[in-house]
Amino acid sequence: ARPLLELAAAANRPDLFIAHYYLGWLAMQRQDGPLAAAEFELYLAQRPKEVAANDHEIHELHGRAYLLMKDAPKARAAFEAAQAGRPESVGIQMGLVAVLDLEGKAPAAVKLLDGLVARFPKAPDPRARLARVLLTAGNVKRAEALTRELLALQNSAPAHLLMADVHLAQKQYPAAERELRATLKLQPRQPAAQISLGHVLQILGRHDDAITVLDAAAAAGGPEQASLLAALGTVQRRAGRHDQAVVTHLKLAALDPPGPLA
Repeated sequence: ARPLLELAAAANRPDLFIAHYYLGWLAMQRQDGPLAAAEFELYLAQRPKEVAANDHEIHELHGRAYLLMKDAPKARAAFEAAQAGRPESVGIQMGLVAVLDLEGKAPAAVKLLDGLVARFPKAPDPRARLARVLLTAGNVKRAEALTRELLALQNSAPAHLLMADVHLAQKQYPAAERELRATLKLQPRQPAAQISLGHVLQILGRHDDAITVLDAAAAAGGPEQASLLAALGTVQRRAGRHDQAVVTHLKLAALDPPGPLA
């Protein structure tokens, strides 16, 4: 699609302004923040006044492009522009939470998330983000309560993974294993869950099971293969399988020669 859209955008015709929206959207899928931001700017410059009521959607996307660039001031300006057009949008408010995180303003982010959980009780994202922030801060009890509420809202892989992390913080390893297996049932190739499951199985003394899980995950390839190989090698080493660990880390070194993991 991209070459056709680029041809439409290059024509610079008023009736083809929408091409910049789609090019920006495609750039976001590739995590290309600078290109996405440039395309959304072109869209806003060329769009007719008749569709200005939908600018809040573009400003929100613009803000997310700036988040990819870690440009907090521009991201904030974009989300605030979006907020002016749609004050009670969960997506826009979550964008402002991400800006506060980028600015290192954790208490302000928690306060905003608390308000969102109260105003949007059926929206999963604010509750999940607040639980994650509180878990990182060591407030395990409230993080667990929020995660149980989240699971009541949706039986999703991210919700089960979050509950697994809560149980890990509580050192409740059999419960963590159950939640990780529930995560992988819903989302079989979830690298964070696969790595955590290998870690939990090793803690429980089930080294062969841990190696089997991580070996199969690493063999499947994908963008997280390096992390999976590193986790597999670590499990093998801790289990005393040093020859296997050397082979695994040599594979990792071949996959990512300049990387520090191997």
